[in-house]
Amino acid sequence: MISLADKFIEEVGTQEMSPVIYNSSMLVHQSGWHTAKYFAKYYEDKTKYPLLLLMNKDGNTLHLPITKEEMLVKEVFRKYWKDSSFIDKRRIELEKRIEEVDTLMHKDFSYDRLSTSQEETVIENLTILESVTWNMNASVYFSMYFDRKICNDLMNELNIRILPERFEQIWNKAVILPGLSFEKRRQLHFLGLIEKGKNRNEIAEDCQYFYTAYDRVIPTEMVKGKLMEDYGTFTSDTAKDFIQKEIGIVSKRVEENNKWLSSLDESENKIVMFMQSLIELRDMRKDCIMKSVTGFYKVAEKMFQDAGIVEKDLILFVSVDELKRGSKYLRENYSLIVKRRNGISLLVHDDNIQELEYGPTEDNQEIMNIFHKGHFAENTFTNSGEIKGQSGSKGIVRGVARIILDVVDGKKRLGVGEILVTGMTRPEYVPLMKISGGIITDEGGITCHAAIVSRELNKPCVIGTKIATRILKDGNLVEVDANKGIIRIIK
Repeated sequence: MISLADKFIEEVGTQEMSPVIYNSSMLVHQSGWHTAKYFAKYYEDKTKYPLLLLMNKDGNTLHLPITKEEMLVKEVFRKYWKDSSFIDKRRIELEKRIEEVDTLMHKDFSYDRLSTSQEETVIENLTILESVTWNMNASVYFSMYFDRKICNDLMNELNIRILPERFEQIWNKAVILPGLSFEKRRQLHFLGLIEKGKNRNEIAEDCQYFYTAYDRVIPTEMVKGKLMEDYGTFTSDTAKDFIQKEIGIVSKRVEENNKWLSSLDESENKIVMFMQSLIELRDMRKDCIMKSVTGFYKVAEKMFQDAGIVEKDLILFVSVDELKRGSKYLRENYSLIVKRRNGISLLVHDDNIQELEYGPTEDNQEIMNIFHKGHFAENTFTNSGEIKGQSGSKGIVRGVARIILDVVDGKKRLGVGEILVTGMTRPEYVPLMKISGGIITDEGGITCHAAIVSRELNKPCVIGTKIATRILKDGNLVEVDANKGIIRIIK
């Protein structure tokens, strides 16, 4: 019998693989978000994009090719180069989808509203939220990955002439977004609620998505404490003053950026505008998705309560499609859902045909480990035994490496000044990034979360190593040379 891992590898074919992704769940990744059902509406590219999720109660790994991301950004760049308004049109659609999600979350997905709504109504709203979210995601998915190589390939293809030294200068400045950063936007949103006089319960529920991950949503009581820990204590007046100060700082940066843009020639200007748009669109996309995942989870909590299922950890082992079948379905299939704790392998094909296997995932995981090891062999070391990556944020630092694949575990193990080594960072990793001396990730391009946040924190960061979490050992003394995108193992 052919394993799901082998079927996945066959469908991937010669495509380049993304590094292994951790902290995922069925609740998100059985939804078909990555399939042609959504992407065909927005792109001409037909590259297959299968997904393999290996999951049990102790953890999970998600496997995806990365070629699709590269093909989409190239397709959009070519269209943008002919008509620069193309990005603006996608931005307008994104803003519309974000507004729809915000309206749904406040109107139909508050805890009070869910507690009084009929199940049929909840399912209708869940269906709408899912559709809006994944169409939004697909429309701006071209912002997921962009690097120097892709940019240079496109410049050569389109005969865009910029000298290498000049290109490097432009690139290094373009990646620093002048507007509100991801974390700063969240902070100002939180402070805006305080300024409006919202109470702690309202603020905690509104900001719950700040701490949502694909494999967890924390209760609002915990959110209250985290908001205080991350942003401090403010009154309505002090919040207003802080907001005005930050808006002034951002306005000055935007003015300086616009002045710089006006000094560039037409081709340089268009490349910078494209890069900065990608960074901004990916940031906006992430917040919208986290809001929706919070909504999915809140519906699951209600369905579980109505079904008499008390084990909330099982929520991550159900899909949105199963939630749409209602609490009666969950109650009748309780034993099957519990069985998933012992292991499930999920393959979602590009055409959204899904295959699910119950039982230990070790065999499929071993196949994928071997596949990834062979796939990234040439990226493992330079001739001098160094790990190669890309510069996410410049600087050089030495420190003890900590391999962190789960943020909860990371809070226990990462010490101040140590080097955070992980597959990819997400918003829940920011507290760890703040105390780290530097950041190393497997995943990454200029629009990735690790690069954007590390630049804001002024932390040396090397992204896109593909293999750092597998090559580095916990406790290694390493030097992170983020000026050159190199990690050196000292001992």
